[in-house]
Amino acid sequence: MNIYLWITILIFVIYFALIYTASVTGWLERHNASLALGFIIMWRTQRGKELIERMSGRAT
Repeated sequence: MNIYLWITILIFVIYFALIYTASVTGWLERHNASLALGFIIMWRTQRGKELIERMSGRAT
């Protein structure tokens, strides 16, 4: 097989292993993060929360 395919597969395996480890050990919760769609790390920052609050206030 192509070497680039193997490198891509290796990167995905390492990424998913890190996500799994962070989730099981509670690292994500301690750093105010969660998984979106099971594999995307979503950080909830104060700045982002304030932006959402401002946007939702204008809609009403």
